[in-house]
Amino acid sequence: MTAPVQAHPGLASYRACLAQPHALALIGSNLLGRVPNGMATLSIVLFLRAHGRSFAEVGVVIATFALASAVGGPALGRAIDRTGQVLVLTVAGFGSAAGFCLLAAAGDADLRYPMACVLLAGLLSPPLEPALRSLWSVVLPDRALVEVAYALDTSLQELLYILGPFLAAVLFATVAPEVALYVLSATMLVGTLVFVSREPVRHWRPPAHTPHWAGALRSRTVVVILGSMFWVGSSLGVLNVVVVAYAEQAGSSSYSGGLLGTASLGGLVGGLLYGSRRWQGSAVLRLRWLLAAMVVGYLPLALTPRPVWMFGLLFGAGFFLAPILACGFVLIADAAPAGTVTEAFAWVTTLFLAGSALGSSIAGLSVGGGPGVRGSFLLTAGCAVLALAVALLAFARAEPAAG
Repeated sequence: MTAPVQAHPGLASYRACLAQPHALALIGSNLLGRVPNGMATLSIVLFLRAHGRSFAEVGVVIATFALASAVGGPALGRAIDRTGQVLVLTVAGFGSAAGFCLLAAAGDADLRYPMACVLLAGLLSPPLEPALRSLWSVVLPDRALVEVAYALDTSLQELLYILGPFLAAVLFATVAPEVALYVLSATMLVGTLVFVSREPVRHWRPPAHTPHWAGALRSRTVVVILGSMFWVGSSLGVLNVVVVAYAEQAGSSSYSGGLLGTASLGGLVGGLLYGSRRWQGSAVLRLRWLLAAMVVGYLPLALTPRPVWMFGLLFGAGFFLAPILACGFVLIADAAPAGTVTEAFAWVTTLFLAGSALGSSIAGLSVGGGPGVRGSFLLTAGCAVLALAVALLAFARAEPAAG
C-alpha cells in the first residue's frame, strides 16, 4: 500500500473499494466458494436423517466435522504463508469436495464411514476467508479501503449464514440427498478454482520470514485478540441455543429461524454502516467500545418480551458482531508476525467456532436447568463481558504489533 490514505465517506467507501482492479472478482468468487460454509452443517444433518441415522449419530458426525474444520484452518493457513495460495487452496478444494462426494455415497454404511468423510471434508475445507483477507493489503491502495474491505467481507459473511441454511433446505426439498451434496461440493470447488485463477492470487507470495514453531501465536497481541474472539463466539453459541428455547416457550419453534436470521441481519447492517465510516484513532479503543455495546445489546434479551418485540431486540443484539470482527481483523493484520497473516486470520475462525461450541454446550445445560431461558440470555451477555474483559485487561500490556 503505497498511496496515501483517502477518505471515502458513506456508501462511496464501498464503491471505491469495489472499483479497484480485481476487487469485485476476488470477493465474488471467494464468496461463491464460501457459500457451502453456511450450508454444510445443515446439509450433513439432512443427509444423515434422510438415511435414517439417529440424532445421536448425527451429533457425533457433526462434532467430527466441526473439530476437523477448527483444526484444519490454521494448518492450511500456515501452509499458505509458506507456499502461496494457489496450490494449497486447489488441493484443499478438491480434497474437501471429495469428502462431501464420498459422504453422498455413504448411505447406510457403518458410522465410521461418514465420520471419515466429514473428517476429510472439514480438515481440507479451503481457507478462503483468511486467504482473501491476506490479499486486501496488496490489492487495495490504502489502509482506509482495507478496513472497508474487512467490514464488507464480515457483513457478507452474515448474509451467507442467513441464506446458507435456507438454500440447503430448498436443495434437499427439491433433489435427492446425494445430489444436494454433489451441488454443495461443486459450488465450493468452482468458487475456489475461479478465485485461485485471479491474477492477485496467482502472484501473491508471503513475505520473507524465519519460520517459527508458534507461527502467528508468538504475537501476544494476536493471542489477546483470539482470546476475546473466543468469548464473542461463546456469546453467539449461547444465543443460538437460547433463542430456540425461547421460541418453543413462546409457542412456536418455527420462530427460531426468523429470530436468528434477524440477529444476522443486524450484523449485516451493522457491518455495512461500520465500513461506511473512516475511523480514526486507536483500533484497540474502538474494539473495547464495540464489545461494550454488544454487552448492552444483549442485556434486554433477558426481558423475554413477546416475539414481535424480540425480533427488534435481536436485531440490536446482532448489530455489533460484524463491526467487532472487522475491527479485530485490522488488529490481527497489524500484529501478526511477518509471514503469518493468513494463519492468524484462520485462527480467528477456529477460536470463534470453538467458543461457539462451548457456548452452545453451556446453554444446553443452562436452559434445562435452574437459570432457564431468562437466565440463559444473561449468560449470553456474560460471555460478551468476558470478551470485553480480555480486551480491557490484556491489551493494557499487549504490544501494538509484532514483526
